[in-house]
Amino acid sequence: MIWSFIIDNYTEVGFYIAILGLFFVAYDFYKKRNFSNLFILGYAFSIIPFTILMSSKLSGHNYHQYPIAPLVVILIAYFIIKIADFFGRIRIEGMRIRYSGLLPIVAFILLFIPINTDFYKSPTYDSIARQFDTQFPGLDIAGEYIKEHSSPNERIIFPSHQSYGVLWHADRKGYGIGIPKPEHFEYSKNKSLNVTWIFIYQWGLRLLQHEEEWNYIKERFSLKQIAFKPTESGSVPIYLLMREGGSFDESKLNDMLRNRKINKRIYETTMGKYVVVYVNFD
Repeated sequence: MIWSFIIDNYTEVGFYIAILGLFFVAYDFYKKRNFSNLFILGYAFSIIPFTILMSSKLSGHNYHQYPIAPLVVILIAYFIIKIADFFGRIRIEGMRIRYSGLLPIVAFILLFIPINTDFYKSPTYDSIARQFDTQFPGLDIAGEYIKEHSSPNERIIFPSHQSYGVLWHADRKGYGIGIPKPEHFEYSKNKSLNVTWIFIYQWGLRLLQHEEEWNYIKERFSLKQIAFKPTESGSVPIYLLMREGGSFDESKLNDMLRNRKINKRIYETTMGKYVVVYVNFD
């Protein structure tokens, strides 16, 4: 998990270069003690307790690594400066090689600029590709449906985590609850929170295994939209979108889907495109 975090945020090459930069800082501080190098060393050692205390957060959210990012940038830059200075001092038969100090800079550009060709793929491209390919399809589809079929004061229960995007696309407020319980709905009514939608997305589909909670919901909410991702072994459900009013009997789902219009939305990754199929029950 930690190594995956490092590669995705800084690339493997960037991490090793930062470590080398730290060695240069330590060596220069050993030779000549000054505040700037002491500050960088102190910054580096402070990352150890930070990582220990924030390990659970760092494993789930990239933005928690922001305090670390400036240090990595400083160390990489320090290494580049030292190497460029070294190349700039090279002499052949007593003569200085023109522009030799630029050679390391060109090399680092090739390493860190995202390049993807048949001949060369940079580590930065791999890192960006992994980030880009981490997708949560369907949030836009469900959100747009809610926005079109609701008023601004209606609210949504959704399974939190990476499904917050549905609120963005719906332009509605909501409550992140993994397994909505009857008391959550009672509280909503007592406080006039106007929770009228339930978005059951991917990991939230485990709600269907909680008999009491699921029975309560399907007796009071009707299915408005369902989405699938086609695979070689069949269609895999991505989410259920339900609205207050009516009821839902999952045993009749196949009958409900019969003769309904099949809608498709195409998503793209660095490895190609894939389709999400969804059906509206207006």
